Amino acid sequence: HKLLLSFNICTKILQSEGKLPPSEFDFFLKGALNVDREEQKENPCSEWLLPANWDNVTVLDKLEAFQGIASSFDQFPRDWQEWYLKECPELEQLPGEWQNKLNEFQRMCILRSLRIDRVGFAASKFVSNNMEDGAKFVEPPPFDLMAIYKSSNNLIPLVFVLSPGVDPTAQVFGLGEKLGVKCTTVALGQGQAPNAIRQIDDGVADGNFVFLANCHLMLSWLGELEKIIL
Repeated sequence: HKLLLSFNICTKILQSEGKLPPSEFDFFLKGALNVDREEQKENPCSEWLLPANWDNVTVLDKLEAFQGIASSFDQFPRDWQEWYLKECPELEQLPGEWQNKLNEFQRMCILRSLRIDRVGFAASKFVSNNMEDGAKFVEPPPFDLMAIYKSSNNLIPLVFVLSPGVDPTAQVFGLGEKLGVKCTTVALGQGQAPNAIRQIDDGVADGNFVFLANCHLMLSWLGELEKIIL
């Protein structure tokens, strides 16, 4: 979400400065739409380039800065295939004249056409390169649980929104140890509401931390949890 917001801010600034043509930005957002394949140039790399990718290339070819891009697949099919198969193509030179002919955003349009799976990585670099102190707009801030804890109070719990595989349990218990506060944890799930309520009541009475894990498994109970906190 941070990258999406930062990219949106960055492109809005560039648009306001006249540095980002609307037609190119529109293509970047939507790709090829309503392509008439009967009128389309034949795909010279059909053995490895999917029809949807070729649709993107032929539509891109109609934009002023990209005229001739479709024909370059006739001229340099092996070079384009090598670029296409790279693990990180956004870091590689484009075939032929296209690396030097295009600016950074235009090169991202080609990446979006052929390797959309890598657009997020290129967008992060784009924001870093085109905004003042751009790195701070794409890099997550250091996680300081103590500072976050100090911003909370008895009516403002700490809520962890986690990526898959991330577990803050050790950090929460480590914070409790630093503060001399006992920590208990409840793995929420079917039938765990009474146990969670009991732990919260004990925590209120004794000043303990109560860590409720897997809240997404008991969404219907969270309204009651809110009432308990407030």
